[in-house]
Amino acid sequence: KVKDMLEAFRQETCCNFVTCKEKLNSFDIRLENLEEWRKKMDDKFLKLETRLAWLMGIFATVGSLVGTTIALLLKHLF
Repeated sequence: KVKDMLEAFRQETCCNFVTCKEKLNSFDIRLENLEEWRKKMDDKFLKLETRLAWLMGIFATVGSLVGTTIALLLKHLF
């Protein structure tokens, strides 16, 4: 009877170990997928930041030219 109990305990423990190992493996796969997704998002954000900086530079240049033109026109008129 004790031998049967020990065998049942061993089988249960072994099954629990296998289940835990499978769960850990699935978590590893999920972590790898999340890391890949994070890298893709980092690349997209970097591209977006670069485009925004470029646009800000263009708008600053255009704004400066417009402001200078208006100032010169006002100075010339008055």
